[in-house]
Amino acid sequence: MKIISVAIISFIFGLAIAALVSFKLLMGLGYDAVIGKLTDNVIFYRQIEQGNPELTQMAISSSLDRFISLAEEGEESFWVSPDKNDLQALIRAKELHAQLKLLNDENRSTK
Repeated sequence: MKIISVAIISFIFGLAIAALVSFKLLMGLGYDAVIGKLTDNVIFYRQIEQGNPELTQMAISSSLDRFISLAEEGEESFWVSPDKNDLQALIRAKELHAQLKLLNDENRSTK
């Protein structure tokens, strides 16, 4: 009986530690995404101030690429249930990403 209670306590303790570590990792990923978006916004503003729309377009394209990937991973996740508005936002982001990619390709070919 004593072995069973030790096993149950060990299992619960291990489960709690795993949950805490997972939560810490999840919060870290969310925080990194927010900091990345803030950095992108600062970069965009500085590029607009300096009159470099091509650089701004490339930076927005890069940001869209990263966030589209995150959204697609979220869609595939068991933990996320995207609604119709989320899916529409993802479609619009993909369309803008494709448009910016075309503009960047055209800008590179003309230089």
